[in-house]
Amino acid sequence: MSPATGSRGSRDIRVLVVDDHEAVREGLASVLEKASGVELVGEAENGRIGIEMAMALVPDVILMDINMPDTDGIEATRIICAASPRIKIIGFSLDGGSPAVTAMLEAGASAHISKDSSMKEVLTAIRKHDGKRPE
Repeated sequence: MSPATGSRGSRDIRVLVVDDHEAVREGLASVLEKASGVELVGEAENGRIGIEMAMALVPDVILMDINMPDTDGIEATRIICAASPRIKIIGFSLDGGSPAVTAMLEAGASAHISKDSSMKEVLTAIRKHDGKRPE
């Protein structure tokens, strides 16, 4: 079976980045494109486009900003998790302990990581929540 049809094997972790700040998306993309074992499959500037891309690309992991225009990360997470529970979503924001983080986790996110985190921490979170092994 090919990776596109569901065989997990040892292929790269497919990641979608959803954030309304272009500099954040570009920074993450730059690091993810160079990271071993990770494939950046797309970038979206809001939750609505993130939902569309998630359904079309079926990534393993989505780094999802919480506060965005045109469908926030909480609602996008709720929709994506209901439609495709295999996709793991990591909330990504500056608010470490806010009610929004709690709402994100309640919507179905597997984890939350702060935008203040190092790229090493971001990559560790992606690898931990990639859906390849039971949690």
